[in-house]
Amino acid sequence: MNAVTKPFGWADYAVLIARLVFAGLFIMAASSKFFGIGASASYIAAAGLPAPLILAWLAALFETVLAFCFLSGAFFSEAALLAANSLSEICEPSRPPRTASGVPTRHSSTGSWSSHP
Repeated sequence: MNAVTKPFGWADYAVLIARLVFAGLFIMAASSKFFGIGASASYIAAAGLPAPLILAWLAALFETVLAFCFLSGAFFSEAALLAANSLSEICEPSRPPRTASGVPTRHSSTGSWSSHP
């Protein structure tokens, strides 16, 4: 039985380029975490999360696995969903807290947001 193959079109090239770009982004992110694991752990500790060193290593391993999935195509759909979720958490802008009246306020001395009226 002969397999019917279609020619490699522009959409296939676009998917290939997108997979390479996203794999490159995750490789860069993972390598910066591996080479600066202490800085990554400090950033996680500053956010108030427990066990910052363990979480920094897990984040670096997670990004490495995502890059592998994008490059190899193994579990591609699942990796794309996990990558989109992790990027949406990272890229979401921080919102200032609201006061009882619903209006955020800034401390004049520090410039930080306050939830107190």
